Parts: sequence; C-alpha cells; structure tokens
Amino acid sequence: MVLQSKTFAKRVTGGENAAPNKTESLSSRTFRTNFHRAANYRRQRNNGPKTTKYAVEQAKRRSIMKSPTNTIRLSYPIRSSVVPPVDDVEMRGTLPSTQTQTVSRSFPIYLSRPDFVEVPVAAVEAIQPELVKVDVSYIRDTLKMSTMGPSMFTVLRKSTVKDKDVLSKGTLPREVSIIVDDMASVMPTHMLAVHGPSESHGDSKDSKAKVTLFPVHSIIMAAHCANLPPFPPENEETEGKSSREIELPVRPLLLPSPKTFPFLLQYLYLRQPEGLLRYFLSTEVAVLFIDKLQHHDSLARMMATKFSTGGLLQHMTVVHGMWQNACSLGVYDDDLWRAIDFAWKVLLMSLAISTGKTDVLESIRAAETALGDEQEPEESSKSDEQESAPPSGSTATS
Repeated sequence: MVLQSKTFAKRVTGGENAAPNKTESLSSRTFRTNFHRAANYRRQRNNGPKTTKYAVEQAKRRSIMKSPTNTIRLSYPIRSSVVPPVDDVEMRGTLPSTQTQTVSRSFPIYLSRPDFVEVPVAAVEAIQPELVKVDVSYIRDTLKMSTMGPSMFTVLRKSTVKDKDVLSKGTLPREVSIIVDDMASVMPTHMLAVHGPSESHGDSKDSKAKVTLFPVHSIIMAAHCANLPPFPPENEETEGKSSREIELPVRPLLLPSPKTFPFLLQYLYLRQPEGLLRYFLSTEVAVLFIDKLQHHDSLARMMATKFSTGGLLQHMTVVHGMWQNACSLGVYDDDLWRAIDFAWKVLLMSLAISTGKTDVLESIRAAETALGDEQEPEESSKSDEQESAPPSGSTATS
C-alpha cells in the first residue's frame, strides 16, 4: 500500500525526527516475542567470514573496474520521440517522428559495489535495545529463515491510508493514520515518504518533488540498510481508536530512483532473488542460471529477440536504478548484488546482439571468467515463494 502525490513542499521543521515520549507499543512487544521465538533455533555467530568474502570479491572487482577492458562502447539508433538515457548525448532540435539518429555510449561491464559497511549498533538499539549485542547478520538471517518477513509484508499489502488526501495539502504531515485489514502479524511502525531530488521551477525557491508513502517495519529497514540513520521510536497505539487503525510517524527518504524502491522494499521483506530477476528481465529466470555461464548466451539472445533496443535500454535503466538505491541505502545482501550483476550482464549482452556488436561479447565473457576465478558459486537457499507484487500507488495532485 502506498499513497502518491505529484508535488510536495518540504516540511520546514527541525524536529521531524524527535522521539515521542511513549511506552513500548503492542507492535514492538509482538515483534520481540516472535523474534526471540524464531531465534531459539539459531545461535549468535560472528559475521567475519561474510565480511571477508565480500572484501576479497571487492578487491578483485576493483582490478577489473580499473582495467580499460571493463568498458565497452555500443552504438544504437533511437527515434526522435525517445529521450536519450544518458547525459553525454545531445539532441539538437526536434526531428520528425519518422527519423532516427545513432547514439554512441560507453557501458561498464560491471556496476561497482560499495565497500562493505555493517549496520551501526545505534540503528538496532533505537528499535530493540535488547538486540544491541546480537550480530546484525544474525538478525537478518533470523528474519529470512523464519516467516516473519513474509508475514510482515502481507500486512503492508493489506494496509490503506485513512485520509486519501493526506498529501494534497502540500506539506508532509508528522503522522499518517492507516487502516490494517490483517492483524495476524506485526504492525508497521513507520511511514516512509520517498521522493527523488527536488525540481526547480524557474526562479521559485519552493522545493517540490513527487512523494510516495510506504508503510514499513523499522527492523526490516534498519537491519538491511547501513546508511540509514536510526529510526525514531514507533508510536504507542492510541486508546479509543479502532484496533484496525494505527498512526505511523512519517520519515522523509530521499532516493536516486524512487520508482524502483517498491521492488527493493519487497525484496528486503521476502528475500526472493527470483522476484528481482523477473522484475529486471520481464522473464522467469531460475536463480541457478546465475552460476551457469553456458546459459547466459542463450538467455541474452532470447532477450535480444523479445525486446527492441529501446526496450532493452529501459530494462537497463531499471537495473541501474536498483543499483543506485542499494548503494544509497547501504544494502549489502549477496543475493541482491548477484541478481543485479547477472541482469546487467545479460542485458548488456542482449544490447550487443541487438545492435550487431557481437564482437564485444568476448570482452564480457573474459571479465566474467576473470571474476569467477576467485569465486565459488553459492547454493541458493530455497523457500516457498510467496506470490505477491510490490505496492502500487494512487496519485493525488496538490
């Protein structure tokens, strides 16, 4: 469930993240009980090996990224009605819709990964102080191995904003009331007001941006996003209100690609890379294909046949947007990054085939082989896939 507004005047206040002086809520107590019940089956462990593996892979990637062979250049035709997807392309004048022109652009074979940073202890302590001595990787694994993440996501999908015009006033509210139709799991704790960079309108000093509201559970965001400041405490349920109605404190969140955030949010709850690949490639792809290099060519050729050059570029924009958000939030999930790498590589190969530049396929394969020399395929954990779609927003204009 999301609510979307076309415009948003930034709230002018210095206390938007002030912590309310309230006691522990029922939602918080329910989460703590469920979490510790699931954690009884697991032992706290050190996450050093994962960090070391990520660092080793990063060192190998840096050597490839610095190499001139990491970049390939492709030329492709575009119609005048299609906006060039890159800054280094300059359209001169307005061409008739029947005319095309050739655009040349350089693409990296690999999208760079940020250096690993673990979630700060303060981020967890602000939500559940009793978990402060528990490794965050242990918290993430418990959320993944139990049914807590999927059940929390079901609650999000069955939640609606009470006031449909809450964003029409042009100012972001401090709190938003939602109606929850599924009370069987942990209730959302906060409302994210996601927006992109503000757009300037002439000489006006007003800052306006498109805003979308997303109810979330702070533990999901805090456990996966190392770059997020600590969440303020959740609200205590208000007495006298319907048991289905709760008020969520609003937290603004600036992202480089707001359009791809719903799918990243879905992944953080469900941890299903198959859903990411389906979103990236508009095709059903088994996770096992990621490690089977011999299948990459056939998938790329199928994509080149299925989609036009413009369609492939749109898919690459989606993958790039997900990459931007993951870097911005500080998400270091292995399966997420493997899906991003795989989708980018397949789309790049498809674009090369679509534009007749099959000679560059060897450069892509060589980089893949060089990176794979120091990596061992990980066996993907299997879980029952929950058929679901990320929330789609309703639009209101202020």
